[in-house]
Amino acid sequence: MIKTIAENNFYLLDGDQKVGDARNLVAAATYPYILIERKDAGERFFYLYIKDDLLDELSRLPKPIPVKLALRLHEQTPLPTLAANAPLTAKAEDCYVILENDQVVGFIYEEKAEAISPPAPSVPESSKGSTRGGSTVEEPDTFEAYPSISDPGVVKPGATFKVFVGFSPEQDESLEEGELIVIDRPDEDVPVKISLMVTGGKVADKDNRAKPVALDADAQTSFTIQVNDQATEVNIIAIYRYNKRVVGNAMRIVPVEQGVAAPAPTPVVEAGKKCSLSIASVSFDKPDVDLTVLIRQDRSSGELIWQLDAPNPEIAAQAATPIADAREFAKKIGSELKAEDFKDDLAHNILITLGESIADLLPDAFFEALKKVHDAIDRTPRLMIWTDEAYIPWELAYGKRLTLDDTHPRFLGAQTILGRWWLHDRVVTPPPSGLKVQQLSAIAANYDPFEQAALPEALVEKTFLEEKFKAIGVPATSEGVLGMTLAKPVIEGNLVHMALHGHSDSVFNEQKLILEDGKGLSPNAMFGSYDCGDSPAIAFMFLNACQVGTAGETLGQASGFPGTLLKKGMLGFIAPLWEVHDVAARNFAETFYEETLNKKRPVAEVLLDLRRGYDYKESLTPLAYLFYGHPGLTLDYKHL
Repeated sequence: MIKTIAENNFYLLDGDQKVGDARNLVAAATYPYILIERKDAGERFFYLYIKDDLLDELSRLPKPIPVKLALRLHEQTPLPTLAANAPLTAKAEDCYVILENDQVVGFIYEEKAEAISPPAPSVPESSKGSTRGGSTVEEPDTFEAYPSISDPGVVKPGATFKVFVGFSPEQDESLEEGELIVIDRPDEDVPVKISLMVTGGKVADKDNRAKPVALDADAQTSFTIQVNDQATEVNIIAIYRYNKRVVGNAMRIVPVEQGVAAPAPTPVVEAGKKCSLSIASVSFDKPDVDLTVLIRQDRSSGELIWQLDAPNPEIAAQAATPIADAREFAKKIGSELKAEDFKDDLAHNILITLGESIADLLPDAFFEALKKVHDAIDRTPRLMIWTDEAYIPWELAYGKRLTLDDTHPRFLGAQTILGRWWLHDRVVTPPPSGLKVQQLSAIAANYDPFEQAALPEALVEKTFLEEKFKAIGVPATSEGVLGMTLAKPVIEGNLVHMALHGHSDSVFNEQKLILEDGKGLSPNAMFGSYDCGDSPAIAFMFLNACQVGTAGETLGQASGFPGTLLKKGMLGFIAPLWEVHDVAARNFAETFYEETLNKKRPVAEVLLDLRRGYDYKESLTPLAYLFYGHPGLTLDYKHL
């Protein structure tokens, strides 16, 4: 019967309650959904709300007015009802309420497959005319379940279809991503919130914010997807958050019918391919991110697809912007700045103008979300950018709409505590927010085998780290570097500082470091094999590579050193986008280590201060550095 597949994680609210009293009842409710009952002329009508949304509405309404009048429920379409003993084949549109002996025992989002295990039967309880569904069970030590996205099969261009997203007791190997979700010491009354990011289509629900799902191995919710007219496939990415933290994700690739024959589905990634990490030297429990931004490329539509999420205030927004000629754009940054020696008025104007062009690629939803978050928390926000777009340095976006603090430069990287991470199934996810540094290694070359210009300040950096922090000096040769990277790490938490010449070319996708023995070390050659989730040979790298070439042809691009090294398990990475001045780069590095290792300040906060303190008359070097890692990442190093 239909009751066996009904959702029972709701609170039933009497519509005759005054707004003030109702607000208190809803706030105290331990369920994510609220059903409001309105009685009129002997008939009963029901309306479904998400708890947080209803609280927002009630907070804006006059307290002494009954809820049913304040919300104008008589003008809204009530949910249809079904008897609890109705057959599973019973039909009704969208959502409907299940009644048993005039008691509300559940609700359903459309008809679900019989294969889905029924939830625990509800136990109605009375309290001032209201009842709550569900039953009380002993709180477990952990909640474990696999993410689930239903398979709609082949869809047509422009079509609309529905997917059910939530949990499953068994792994679905047809998902591109979908590792086991484990939540320690869960509060079963606090739901997981699921948001979708879609390429090749969009979420078409009127309310496309994150949806709560109870901690039940069979619990699900539904989303409506609209397919782009020219799409060849639709990628559905589900992000699971619990208590404001990302706890899991899943991805399904849905093929789109092309002409007469539908294309073959894209092969799925092997089960267990996605990286997660559990070693003693890392932790994931430091400050929450205030605003998370996911940016994915949708080549079928020629767009960047944006997903914006924040816990305070609660934000879940989507947007799309055109994909620019990012590689050529990135190249332009370095070439124009190089002509002005990366300093003084002309170079500064160039960087500002290019920064305004980057800001033009940001959707309105980003500016709105950033302002709302800043206003709500009243401090510099921690911003996390996840992206598979390699070339655009969002840190350099510039403009009045990005200005949260008028006393600091208008660059995004000088207004927010910013970290970025590479979206890839072989990159550790999520990035850690704490890292115990158990070894510090320093590399600098005393050049010249092939007439490379000397880098005296790089040697000073190395000496500084050896004397001040007891760093281990490593020869700047292929043998020295490979000695750290080809074998399994002898010690966890190796932080490596490299101060070398570098070269890269975005046109030919070629990057390399110039070593003291005259060899060019590419990112692909730096490491041997690496299995996802193993302890990385190098946990964190500061690549202070002077004269690294132009932006976009730089060691700072994600497709070069960062993209490759993160896929080798690295948990944090810093490198400059353009050629950096030797003295400025040394000062930058020395301050960085004093603040992060001695004072234990988060990496991104130190970089924020260094960017804010730049003097364009002297050098633009402090603005050149990109940081891949959690915006709250701290480095715990105990040196003698």
